[in-house]
Amino acid sequence: MRLDPLSQKLFAAGAGFYLAVILLCLNVPFFWDTILTSSVAQWFYDNGIQNAIAPLKWDAGHPTLFQIYLMFCWKIFGKTLAVSHIAMLPFLWLMVFAFVYICQKITTFSIARIVGLLFLLLHPYILTQSTMMSYDIIQIAFFLTAIIGIIEKRNFWLLMGIWGLSACSIRGQMIGIVCLGSYLITDFRNWRNNIILLTAACIPLLLWHFYHYDQTGWMISTPSDSWKTHRDVASIQQLLSNVIGITRGFVDYGLLPLSILFLCAVTTIRAKPLSGNIRKILFTTTLIFIVLNTSMLLFSNPIGHRYFMIIHVGMIFLIISQWKQIAFSKFWVAITLAAFISGHFWLYPIQLSNGWDVTLQYLSYEKSRKDFFRYISEYDIPPGEIASAFPLFCSQQQTDLTSGERLKDISEFSIRDYSYIAYSPVCNDMRDYPVENQPVIKIFGKRKTKIVLYKNQVLTVFPGTE
Repeated sequence: MRLDPLSQKLFAAGAGFYLAVILLCLNVPFFWDTILTSSVAQWFYDNGIQNAIAPLKWDAGHPTLFQIYLMFCWKIFGKTLAVSHIAMLPFLWLMVFAFVYICQKITTFSIARIVGLLFLLLHPYILTQSTMMSYDIIQIAFFLTAIIGIIEKRNFWLLMGIWGLSACSIRGQMIGIVCLGSYLITDFRNWRNNIILLTAACIPLLLWHFYHYDQTGWMISTPSDSWKTHRDVASIQQLLSNVIGITRGFVDYGLLPLSILFLCAVTTIRAKPLSGNIRKILFTTTLIFIVLNTSMLLFSNPIGHRYFMIIHVGMIFLIISQWKQIAFSKFWVAITLAAFISGHFWLYPIQLSNGWDVTLQYLSYEKSRKDFFRYISEYDIPPGEIASAFPLFCSQQQTDLTSGERLKDISEFSIRDYSYIAYSPVCNDMRDYPVENQPVIKIFGKRKTKIVLYKNQVLTVFPGTE
C-alpha cells in the first residue's frame, strides 16, 4: 500500500495536526465516558489484569483491551495524563493514514481529497474526542482499516479492522460484524476464502463473550444496577426520545450542513454512477446506519452523538467521490466548515441535555472543576459531604490520575445525608434539581460550564461566601 504524493502531504498534515492537538491537551483530564476507561484501567494497574474483566460496578460486558493497553502504557512510562494522551497518537495517525489512502482510491480530484481531510480534522465530534482518551477514535481508525480490506479484498486489513473494532466495545463488535457481512455480500463468489475469513473474524469475538459468561454468569445483559437500566427494552416514550437522539446525531453542533451536503451527493448518483470502491463504502455505511439505529431504537440506553461518527466518515467519502457533480460545492464546503467551528459554541438551555463530549466547551468546565476541587481542599470541605451528579461527582483519581475522594451521588442519598451541593449545568442529571433557594457559597466559572457550591438548607458563616 503506497500513498501518492498528494496523499503523503495530506497524511503529514493530518499527523502534524493531531500531534499538535495531543501536545496542547497533555493535561486535559478524563471526561464523560472516558472516566469509566480511566477507572477500569486504574483497577487493573492496582490489582493486576487477573481475569481481564472489570469489577461488576463498571462491567457492561465490553472487552477491556483498551483499558489493559492504557495500563501497560502507565506501567512502562508512568501513570500520568500526558502518557494517556500520547498513547492515543498511534490510533489518530492510523485514522489519518487510512482515511487519505481511501480518498486516494475513490477520487483523483485533488480539491476533493483536501476538503475530505479538512472535514475529518475539523468535524466537531471527532476533534473533541481526539482531545480525550476515547476508544471511539480507535474504532474510527479500525473501521477505516476494515474499509481498506473491503475495497481491496485484503483479508489481513479486514481482519485487523474487525479485531480492532471488537476489542473496545459491544457497539464496535456490531460494526465489525457489519463490515464482515458487507464484505461477504459483495464478494460472495469466493466462498472458500470467506469461510476461513468468517471463522477468523468471529472466533475471537465469540470467545470473549463465552469467557465473560463463564467468569460472570451473564452475557450482554448485565445484572449491575449501574448499567441495568441501559439494557431495558424501550418504552413508547423512550422510542420517541431515541428518534430525537438519532436525529440530533446528524444535525447538532454544526453537523446539519454536512448532512445536507451528503443528500446533495446522493441526488447526483444518477448523473454519475458510483465506482466499485465507493459503492462498497456506501453499502457498508448504510448497513451500519440500519443496524446501529435499529439496536439503539429498541433499548433504553441513552444515545450519544459520538455513536454516529463512523457513519459521518462514510458520508464524507460519498461527498468527495461526487464532488464535481454537486452544485455550489465550494459554497457548501465553506458553510460546512464554518458550521463545524461554530459547533464548539453551541449550548442548549439548561432544561435540555447537551452533548458535552462532542464540543470543546467541556474544556471550560474542566477549568471550573479544577478550581472547585482546589477550593474545597483549601477550606477542608470533605468531598464525602458534597452531593452532585455525573461527571462532577467523580474523584480526581478517576479524572486526573492523582488522588482524592469522590463526591456523593445526589440520586442515591437522602437530602439530609450531605451538607453541600455541587451543581453544574454540565451534569445533565441535575437539570431539574431544585437549588434556587439554597445559599450560594462559591461560583466557579461562568455560564453553562460553571460549578456552583451550595450550602444544603442552612446557611453558615463560611470563608469565601458570596
